Amino acid sequence: MVSKPLIDFLPLKRYGFTRLMFSLVIFIFLFLPRSVWAQENFYQIINGSLDAVDDSFASDRGYSVFVSYDDQKFLFDVGLRKESFLGNLKSAGIALDDVDFVVLSHRHSDHTRGWPFLRKAQASLPIYVPPGGGFSHISESKEVDDHLKITPNIIIIHSHDKKGSLDVTDELSLLIKTKNGPYLFTTNSHTDFFMKVKKVEQFSRQNIYLHSGHIARRISPDEMIETMAKKMKALNIRHISPSHSSPQHDRIFKEICGSSYIPALVGKKVPLELY
Repeated sequence: MVSKPLIDFLPLKRYGFTRLMFSLVIFIFLFLPRSVWAQENFYQIINGSLDAVDDSFASDRGYSVFVSYDDQKFLFDVGLRKESFLGNLKSAGIALDDVDFVVLSHRHSDHTRGWPFLRKAQASLPIYVPPGGGFSHISESKEVDDHLKITPNIIIIHSHDKKGSLDVTDELSLLIKTKNGPYLFTTNSHTDFFMKVKKVEQFSRQNIYLHSGHIARRISPDEMIETMAKKMKALNIRHISPSHSSPQHDRIFKEICGSSYIPALVGKKVPLELY
């Protein structure tokens, strides 16, 4: 007995267009490589102060990074201005209800202003914050003390520094473990940057592959930035991407770090190799 083609068993087979659509779907799922529909793993700078990749993204003083990894989609900080935060998410093709959770690095407004829009879209959205106050206005926020493993490869790290700058003594950083090595995301590093590096080494037992963020507050003198950039280079960090920095500080990093430097353009999408 000769079996009929699968298309003959599809509903509405007498309608040519419907049969064509069903055939196309079957072809995609049976014959195209799995990677075509697999979860995409990347990070993308949503808000930042440097140049944008194109005119569809807007730069400003706020900071936000979107991460898709380990079947999780989340935001590390949520910007300052409604127009650029929501507009850049739209340009990136990211809907507010796509987000699984949010990490707020510290309480300054240029990192936190977007949370009400996310809460409106998802009333029960988990929002992780550092301890030490400043987040009482965010309902049901969850404090992270020391660290929190979202998955084995996504770790939120808390750092406390009583000498922190601009009244910030507690910050959260983000560690993503990839095939290439650990990626460390920070913001201004109001708390000691090298404290964060030590914690990353505890969790990964590897040198940092990529650091995204800044290592000192934006108003720091150039001499301090030069010193910090040289110290970072000495840590053998493979790639250094100084987002949330001033153009002048960005130039200093580029000059000192050379081939390790990666420009942190707003809207830039960087692939992550799944661990």
